[in-house]
Amino acid sequence: MDNLRVINRYGYLSISIFGALFLLSLLFEIYEYFFGLLFLASIFIYRNPERMVEVSDDKAIFSPVDGKIISIKRTIYAGDEYLEVSIRNHLCDCGVLRSVANLKIDEIKKKNGLNLFSSSDAKNLLSNRVAYICSFINKKIVIKICSGVISRKIHYKNAKELKAGARIGFIVDGKVSVLLPVDTTLKISTGDKIKACDLIGFLGEYNGK
Repeated sequence: MDNLRVINRYGYLSISIFGALFLLSLLFEIYEYFFGLLFLASIFIYRNPERMVEVSDDKAIFSPVDGKIISIKRTIYAGDEYLEVSIRNHLCDCGVLRSVANLKIDEIKKKNGLNLFSSSDAKNLLSNRVAYICSFINKKIVIKICSGVISRKIHYKNAKELKAGARIGFIVDGKVSVLLPVDTTLKISTGDKIKACDLIGFLGEYNGK
């Protein structure tokens, strides 16, 4: 079931802790502003805005997270060639993860590692990471999620099928890469700021506007 509350459920514990510290600071009149800011920051980080996909085309592919596109390149994964779109999600960006299309989940791979982010693919192999291997219109799409320096954990949803735009997890910060078929028509460029559910492109050649 999708999480429709204003605050993401993965943040309940952190917000409760900072809220309790803030109340104690008010009670003992110690560092009230400091703990108040921490409490407000935790609410901001774990915000859970509603997002809707605005393109009804069955071949449309959408952004999985808020952030900045840091690279678009060809890459090899499990012996197959893909077009990889990487999005850097910072602490100030909303960390809700969403499905990029109507997907059938073939496999979910998880690798425990360090809370580490780097522009180097080799160093990112040391990070906590989760990969969704998915089928989409008889082709493969992979969603790779790597934790950042601040993230303690990658929250992700176990499912067999996902609808476009559905919530699939949460990260505080990190990198999310979408591996797409090489014939994907992209509608974005490196350096673009993007939000979850914004259009990335279309599977195959696209002649529309």
